[in-house]
Amino acid sequence: MKNMEELSKDSEQKYKFLLNNLSDAMIETDSAGTITYLNSRIYDMLGYTIEEEIGNIIFDYLHPDDLTDTIKIFNEAVRTKSLINLDCRVRHKNGHHIPILARGRMVEINETVRAMILIRDNTERVKFEQELHFLSSITQQTKDSIIVTDTNFKIIYVNKATEDLYGYTQEELLGKTPNILNAEPLASSIQEDIYQTIRANKIWVGVFLNRRKDGNTFISEHKISPLMNIDGQVTSYISITRDITSSKNSEQELKVSEEKYRHLFEDSLVMIALINIKGKIIDINKRLADYIGYKKEKLIGMNLRDLTSIFPNFRIKRVNKLIKKLITKGFSQPFEAHIKKRTGQMVWLKGQVFFIDIGSEKLIQVLMEDITKQKESEQKLIESEKRYRDLFNNSSDMMFLVNMEGRMVDVNKEFLDYSGFNRQKFIGSHFKILTELTSQETLPLFIEKFKEIVSKGRLNPVEFLFVDNKGVNTWINFKARVIEREKEKFIEVIVRDITKRMEAQQKLKSALDRETFYKNLFTHDINNILNNIRTSISLFTLYQNDPNAEQELDDIIKVLKDQAKRGTHLVSNVVELSNLEEKSISLQAIDARAVLDDSVKIVKDDFQIKTIDIQILSNKTKFLVLANELLLNVFENILNNAVKYCDNPIVEIDIQISEKLEAGVNYAKFEFIDNGIGIHDSMKELIFQEGYMKNKGVKGLGFGLSLVKKIIESYNGQIWIEDKINGDHKKGSNFVILIPQR
Repeated sequence: MKNMEELSKDSEQKYKFLLNNLSDAMIETDSAGTITYLNSRIYDMLGYTIEEEIGNIIFDYLHPDDLTDTIKIFNEAVRTKSLINLDCRVRHKNGHHIPILARGRMVEINETVRAMILIRDNTERVKFEQELHFLSSITQQTKDSIIVTDTNFKIIYVNKATEDLYGYTQEELLGKTPNILNAEPLASSIQEDIYQTIRANKIWVGVFLNRRKDGNTFISEHKISPLMNIDGQVTSYISITRDITSSKNSEQELKVSEEKYRHLFEDSLVMIALINIKGKIIDINKRLADYIGYKKEKLIGMNLRDLTSIFPNFRIKRVNKLIKKLITKGFSQPFEAHIKKRTGQMVWLKGQVFFIDIGSEKLIQVLMEDITKQKESEQKLIESEKRYRDLFNNSSDMMFLVNMEGRMVDVNKEFLDYSGFNRQKFIGSHFKILTELTSQETLPLFIEKFKEIVSKGRLNPVEFLFVDNKGVNTWINFKARVIEREKEKFIEVIVRDITKRMEAQQKLKSALDRETFYKNLFTHDINNILNNIRTSISLFTLYQNDPNAEQELDDIIKVLKDQAKRGTHLVSNVVELSNLEEKSISLQAIDARAVLDDSVKIVKDDFQIKTIDIQILSNKTKFLVLANELLLNVFENILNNAVKYCDNPIVEIDIQISEKLEAGVNYAKFEFIDNGIGIHDSMKELIFQEGYMKNKGVKGLGFGLSLVKKIIESYNGQIWIEDKINGDHKKGSNFVILIPQR
């Protein structure tokens, strides 16, 4: 058994060694796409460590445009246990996407389906295809047949001239070898000679017999050479073929060819110069001469190093280096040159050099184009970027940039100072990191707003309540728009602290609310007083001519005096109440029992036509509480409501006064128990809200109870409503008031 375990351990070590030394990245996932294993090559390719990726979903790294098709292919492979072949883009840790080739299959390990996927960086192939497309657009214009093969000599490209020459379509030739076109009796030996030459990175030139699709043969001239990438590695081979069957002799063909080249050279829209390996100018075309403003006869024969008037930044070392690369590789990378025209205007040229055979001489052909406008645009872009960067970094507003996948890519100091985020933590994180400044509940809103920005290109200002790095709640205003920087779209978010503005608005709203409240309060209570006066006047009119109603008239006059006094108190009380929210009001020891007796008397005087039975039950004759003269208004409001909203013939109100100790405070407890219409549970809290009943348009208690609640709370007291009989609100109500005792 021990030997088997050692063998198993040794096998596992070899397996891991093999995986970690693969040239490709390797990922293992479960059937849902969750990463369960990956080798170390993933870091070299995508920048992620193994620890960062285990447990993540592979689909989260896909480019949004590739997500749907990739998931479909993966799920189909899971279902059918088939091979996985993917060509897609994945996100590098730095935020950009790279093209990959992913090949794998579904396997079953310990009765669990796993996806074993090899991933290869496809950047070079994509670049090659782009270069090939560029080459194709050029080669399609030539009359010579051009065939490109891969390093295994499989045809990967033909131009239209090839289809015309051989009679095959492109589809018929792709994937085949050029052998199918060779009609030589000794075709295999010729082919072997070609392979040996171009594998040695040399150019093969020769003539042999070819066969068209219809079986006809023709003599063709071939030039076959390797194509190399930037690193000098052969990536493919190119064959340029010309039908020379109708040529009478090689000299005539050469003459025709040179004549064609001369026409092409002179009439080309591209600026062309021919120089020898020592830098001497052999020829320039008319377009180049006209462009720089010199006659070609003056320039031909001169050396580049002598043309400092045209090339003020000429560096002989740079030219020698360029020629050296040209000699070793056969071509050069594009270069840029800042030159001066004869007019003195400085312009930018972009060029590329190639070797070309003219007769028996090997010359350097330089192809050039004017890129001045492009360079000016690039400079303007650089300056624009600098201005934007200065604005971004020095703005008094808080700013950050988000890419179109929701990842943070930049942030200014103002936002970092406000939020307390570390820049390294912030950059690269998802925008859900903002929930650390508020709450997770806002994440759906953030996602909704992100989608709105992506679809509409901008976001109108929206406000959030955030917590800054000092733990202080602040109101934040967000606005965003989609911008383009360096040909990539980003979301620019501008954040502003509007706490002071919000506080000012709230103060203004509170002031307006208080104004409305006091207006409605005064209207409510003055109407009660006026109604009592109108009733008393009506009674006075009724009794004034009755000689036996002297007592009744005296009572009516007393009521009128009391109502006038109440009006005076109302004005005073409204002024006093307005101070409740402006400053602390002064409280004093008041005998609540005496105030209650006064309230009972006032209510009975106000409702002389009703039968009212008010009983006060108390074990003490005096209760000193911390209040003020508004307490009379409190008791009167509650008693008034008990009388007004009672449909019984006799209004019964039991007032129970007791003491209650709560949270270390000794309260006087007042219970007003009536036999009125009662108050439903759903309204027991709402009726204390300012103007609730008025807004609802139903029979209610008006603004009196909202006033009562404000006054009681200014005493540091409490008020609430219970049913007279628990569970049956229709039997009457019990208004309970707690006021701290002195």
